Amino acid sequence: MRVLCYDNEVLTIMFINVAVDIIIIIITIIIVVVVVFLLLLLLISLFTSAVTSLVVHIVQDRDWCEYWRLLFPKITVDDIRNFEGSYRGSEEERDALKSVYLDKEGDMDAILENVCLCSVCVCVKLSRFT
Repeated sequence: MRVLCYDNEVLTIMFINVAVDIIIIIITIIIVVVVVFLLLLLLISLFTSAVTSLVVHIVQDRDWCEYWRLLFPKITVDDIRNFEGSYRGSEEERDALKSVYLDKEGDMDAILENVCLCSVCVCVKLSRFT
């Protein structure tokens, strides 16, 4: 078995060499992280500006009335009458009337303003809730 013996100067030099190597590795890692971070920022800014210019282009060139009609068909008087027929006397109307009646503490003006399709005739029904 061979035993290595080093004097203090050799150990100090070895320690300094190892410390310098570790510092170089740490600096290299920091540089790599900073470069990757900057590249990500660059990509994000490029993507954001591309999307922004695309959105501006879309907003300027779109016929919004036509787009709205694609999403929502035009409401006709018959549509309103059909809705009124299914809504009047329904559980949904009863719950809405009851909720607004209790929230507004029986204020008939508030009920007329806040309940869908509400009229004075409908408000008479509220006597059943008290």
